[in-house]
Parts: sequence; C-alpha cells; structure tokens
Amino acid sequence: TGGTIVATSTTVNTSGANASGISVYGSHSAFSSVTMAGGSVTASGTGSSAVYLQDRATVSLTGTTLNSSGATFTSTITGEDSQSITLGSGTTVASNNGTLLNVTRSGSGEDGMITLTLQDGSFAQGNVSDKDGSNQVTVTKGANASWAGVVVDSTTDSVTDSTPTDYSNTGNVVVGSTTPVTFTGTTSVGGDFSGATGGSTTFSGSTTISGNLVGAQGSTTSFSGPTTVGAVTGGSGSSIHFTGSSTTIQGNVSGNQGTQITFSQGGSTTIGGSVNLSGSGTSTHGGTIGNPIIVQGDVTVGSGATLGGNITSNGSLGGSGGTIGPGNSVGVQSYATSAGFTGTYKAEVNAAGNSDLIIIRSGNFDLSGIGLTVGQENGNGGYVLNHDYTIVQTPGGSVVNTFQSTGL
Repeated sequence: TGGTIVATSTTVNTSGANASGISVYGSHSAFSSVTMAGGSVTASGTGSSAVYLQDRATVSLTGTTLNSSGATFTSTITGEDSQSITLGSGTTVASNNGTLLNVTRSGSGEDGMITLTLQDGSFAQGNVSDKDGSNQVTVTKGANASWAGVVVDSTTDSVTDSTPTDYSNTGNVVVGSTTPVTFTGTTSVGGDFSGATGGSTTFSGSTTISGNLVGAQGSTTSFSGPTTVGAVTGGSGSSIHFTGSSTTIQGNVSGNQGTQITFSQGGSTTIGGSVNLSGSGTSTHGGTIGNPIIVQGDVTVGSGATLGGNITSNGSLGGSGGTIGPGNSVGVQSYATSAGFTGTYKAEVNAAGNSDLIIIRSGNFDLSGIGLTVGQENGNGGYVLNHDYTIVQTPGGSVVNTFQSTGL
C-alpha cells in the first residue's frame, strides 16, 4: 500500500553522502505522496538530494526552499509507472549541482513517465537528466514561472569541444564540459541551449537558438555576432553578454539570484516579451539613449535586483524591493505605464547638467513607495550648483506624492 505525508512550515536538514531530505517510496501497485507547504529542505553531502522518488510517487511543494549538494530530485523507475513533481507558487530551487532532476531507469522502467510542473511564482534551476529516456519527461511551466534548465535525454546533443565550423542541431543542446567552448561559425539550435554549470561558452558568429537560452549556475555565455533566441532564463550567478550588431529575443527575459545580463551598446536589442528580475546581484545593462533596448512587454524588478541600461518599454514598470538605475552611466528608461513599482530609484547627475530620467508616458506615477538616492555619474561625474535636474517625466499623466525617502 502507498503512504501520504502532509507537512506545513517544516524544516528538513540531512547530511551525508547520497542522503535525501524527503523520500517518497511508491510501488508498482500503489502511489505514495508528500505534500509540503512552506518550510525548507536542505541536503548536504556528495550526491545528496532534496527529494527522492521511487516508482509510483508524487510530491507537491508550495512556498518551499530547496537546497542540495547533488540533484534536487532523484528518481528511480523500475516499472511502467508514473511520477509527478509539482513546484507551486513561492517554491525556489536555490542550489544544486546543476541537475534539477536525475532519472535512473531499470527493467520495464524504460517506459515510465514523469511530469514536472512549475506553477506561476516558482523558480527552478538545473537540467533534467534522463539519459535512458526519450521524450518521457514532460515539463509544464506557467507563464510566470522560471526554469533555468533543459531536458537532457537520449535525443540531446552534448558538446564538449569547440566547433571549428558551422553547427546545426534541431533539438536541445547542452555543453557537457566546464572547459571553455566556442561556436565559431554560424550556429543553429532548434531547441533549448544550456552551457555547463561553472563553464564558459562563446558564440562568435551568427546564432539562432529557437528555444530557451539558459544561463547555468555560475556560467558565462557570450554572443558577439547577430543573435536570435526564443527566450532567456538566467540561473544563480550566471552572466550572459550580447555584444553583436543585433539581438532579438522573441519571448521573455528572466534573471534570478545574481544573473547579470549585458546588452550591446553598439547594436540593436529587441525583446518581444517581458523582463523579470529578482534576487540579490541580478542586473541588466546596455543600450544607449539614442538606441535603447526595446521591450514589448512589462518590466518587473523584484527584491535585490537592479534594472540598469537604457530601455523603452511598451508595457508597465512594476515590482517591489528592487532598484532602477537608468543607463550605463546617465541614461533614460521609458515605460508606457506604471504598475505601482516600489523600491529604490538610483539617479545619477553630472557636471554637464544631465541626469538619469524615468518617463511614464501614460497615467500617473506614484512616488510614495520609492526611495530616491542621488549620486554623481560613475561616482565622480560632478554636478551643477543651483541647477534643476529633471529625473521624472509623466507626459500623459501626473507625478503623485513625494519620494518615500531621499538621500545622497
């Protein structure tokens, strides 16, 4: 028979090689399940996982923080069974070894199926490793969920060396080595792409990635040629740099837990979806006043993140607890509307009488939840005495209230 555990605001800590914080043992005839709301699971030690699932097993986590030295989830399937993993709103996979889910199959387990669901408001990082499977792990992601990872199975190409000529693959592609890899010619990836955890990948020619570009934990990914990608999701401490003549991101850009994203100041950048930043050290830069980063959707700046660069957005400015700092020195950010952003506005001024500027083109801009800090451009740009610097404009509305606080 199967078993069921329901836990609320529980802290689970385990240590030791191959230890698991939570173990869910099903059988070929009965399901076992664990449901957890709030709390955290931390598993330390070589090969340790936050959650282990065997055969018919289900786990659902809402508002839970997961840390592990090994894969976050490890799965064993020995029969034609199914498993389900659901990450609900507020669940964060904070750290792992670069693998979100590691699947081991034996016997008739080669026909087993796994469903991984990331609901809105969840964040996960690391790849799904199912090397003996073929399209048998289904990942469903909500529009407001973020996953910095790809599915790696028998259909995935793993690149370990630099490519001296053009490269093309219709499916998912990962870098399988921390040794620096360079794609030197024209590159075409039909699925998702992820570099190696802690590794460095460079694309020096024209590049197209139809799926999601993943910034693996601690990795650096650089593009110096014309680039088109489907979407961008950065993991903890990742760096992603676009310096080519044109960059087109067809979907959303998501930066998390220290992701740094730099866009070209010499080329054009267009983002077809929204931009969402969260976590300490997460930041964006790039664009110029005359050639800004164009964002078709909304921009959300969450706690600890900094939105830099010159930006023109056809959506709203929102988020709580983050920092907006226009330009790469003095710069401009323009938004169609305000969605009630609260946080910090870090404005720079200089000796030429110029300053950072936030423009809300339609509707009012409420300053009551925003703290203002003013400094010299790049820390030493000087200033003009008895001069009015314009740092906010609302051509289609009004400025409402005063800044929550001001400081230098």
